[in-house]
Amino acid sequence: MAHYPLLTKHSSFYLARERIGEDEEFIFQGQNSPPLRNINTAQLLNEQRERRGENVAVVSEWQNSSTLQYESLIHSVRDIARSLLGLGVRHGDRIVVLAGNSIEYVQLFLAIGSIGAIFAIINSSFTVEEVEVAVDFLGHGKLIMWPVGSAQSYGDLLTWTSFRLSGLNVKENLIDRYWGQVDPNDALCIQFTSGTTGPRRASMLAHRNLLNNADLLGHRLNMSSEDVLCCSLPLSHCFGLVCGVLATITHGGTVIIPSDVFNPNASLRAISEHQCTVIHAVPTIFQALMDFAAAQSYTKRLKLRTGIIAGSSLSETLLRRLQAELGLDGLAYAFGNKEFP
Repeated sequence: MAHYPLLTKHSSFYLARERIGEDEEFIFQGQNSPPLRNINTAQLLNEQRERRGENVAVVSEWQNSSTLQYESLIHSVRDIARSLLGLGVRHGDRIVVLAGNSIEYVQLFLAIGSIGAIFAIINSSFTVEEVEVAVDFLGHGKLIMWPVGSAQSYGDLLTWTSFRLSGLNVKENLIDRYWGQVDPNDALCIQFTSGTTGPRRASMLAHRNLLNNADLLGHRLNMSSEDVLCCSLPLSHCFGLVCGVLATITHGGTVIIPSDVFNPNASLRAISEHQCTVIHAVPTIFQALMDFAAAQSYTKRLKLRTGIIAGSSLSETLLRRLQAELGLDGLAYAFGNKEFP
């Protein structure tokens, strides 16, 4: 077997090339430490409640600064799981969600996974035709909720208020029967690829897959329960949901949601007022933050130390500006692989 080293002074990843008969395959291998964890979403929430129940888990600035500690987060997630069960949702059912960033989006994602259902994400940037294709592909037995958090009626779609009322008659023992019983190798999420290399494809991602991805990413950035992450990226993308929200939760930190869609003023205000230490973004978002007219009034009070930049090429000029204006000396550059065949 031949080994081909990849990357970096901080890691020891390599491609292993092996010939089996007439076939040849490449295996991506990396470090064995820290070890992978074999847990599901509900088990992660239970764990963080025991360890960090009083720590702030999520703050949604645009929703009147709605705040959930880890203790109240798990209670709210169980209540939403009750509503899902009241609607007849069970293990393996696909729940289709089309929404902007909100505290309910986080709760719904965690609740769906905690009872073994599958969170199927529709990106808000999809065209009507793409939404129709995605929904048709996902099949029957699904619930579409859009937009999460709204009291407005959208025809046959459930409002958030109506959805929550569906759990009133669900008993606690039914929640306990499903809560945390899912195999970590079962699907947690279905996401559609961006389509940059061809038609959009559905990627099925497991609890073990996403939680370890989030945990190891946070480990690479030296994240801890003291970190505060500004989530300016859409939660309908892995970059925001997994690298942002899940990575922060696995390390017991705090997620700040500045706005339902990216807004440079809201993001800069949140970064400054909450003394955020971590931010992930694509180059265009970082550029927009630094070019915002009132940026200088915020950047004097920043405590940013690290984050991830990805999505397109990074110029040396932008990197130098990030270091000089936002204090981001510890940025990591990440590559997604949902587009792989």
